[in-house]
Amino acid sequence: MKKTFLIALTAVTLFSCKNEEKKIEEAPQDDSYVVTANMNVKEDDNFQIYYMETPGEPLDPNKYVSVSVKGKETPQDVVFKLPQDVLLADLRFDLGDNKKQKEIKLNSFKFDYLNKSFVVKDSLVDFYFGYNEQVELDKKTGTATIKEIANQPHDPILVAKSTLNDELVKLVK
Repeated sequence: MKKTFLIALTAVTLFSCKNEEKKIEEAPQDDSYVVTANMNVKEDDNFQIYYMETPGEPLDPNKYVSVSVKGKETPQDVVFKLPQDVLLADLRFDLGDNKKQKEIKLNSFKFDYLNKSFVVKDSLVDFYFGYNEQVELDKKTGTATIKEIANQPHDPILVAKSTLNDELVKLVK
């Protein structure tokens, strides 16, 4: 009797462990595209990335990710997790809403999708990004100085050049 009970208990335990292992293995993989901007941001601010899934596609004002940042003197990662199933091919990076923000050191941009990544270092920001007249970029250090222009709303931006678009497309292939 005791032997039958022990055999039944062992079988139930093994069956339970096997089911738990299957549940862990069957967990869906998060295939969200992640963009990490490592920056020195001295003032509190709010940054946005507008994303397009085709290079040159018109910007859709509803397709963006926004991240609030606390200002500090040291570098910090600002992480933008795009919605599930978005395959990034083009982007616009808005350099903050805070008009008091005068200088942002762009240390790097890292683009991650599944097990692939691509990094743009500070001295290559100009090679991969264009920018509007409200941004003055030191091409050696990747430091963006924000300028206010009379009769224009505050909207300093970086836009992906075709060199970056090509790298973004490679990540999803």
